[in-house]
Amino acid sequence: MIDVENYVVDKVAKALRAEFKGIFVVSTDTDAPSKFPAVCFWEQSNVPLAKTQTAHCRENHTELMYQGNIYSNLMSGGKRQCREIAAVIDRVMTEMGFIRIFGQPVLNPADTSISRYALRYKGIVGKDGIVYTS
Repeated sequence: MIDVENYVVDKVAKALRAEFKGIFVVSTDTDAPSKFPAVCFWEQSNVPLAKTQTAHCRENHTELMYQGNIYSNLMSGGKRQCREIAAVIDRVMTEMGFIRIFGQPVLNPADTSISRYALRYKGIVGKDGIVYTS
């Protein structure tokens, strides 16, 4: 299995922490973060690209999808703060070669007073670690 999740998540987390002091970043999902602003960012899917497998079913490439949920508890400007955080994630992910396939504000079911913005990215990663857009 081609596994680059730690690398990708760490790169996103470092960029966020450099831009937003005190931001809470985790690699699992939650509807109720313990601190704000918060980002839950993780690999949602890792599937071998069958057409590039060897005759012995060895993986050469994998299709990846990453999910991010951004949370802000600001009474005024929460939506704006979520979008500013999303812009940093987007910059880092596109610099690595991933394509954003989803990005929009969504209702936070655990607490509707908290602003939430969701992102999804996809890409194909080779066993050499290079990201190819699909």
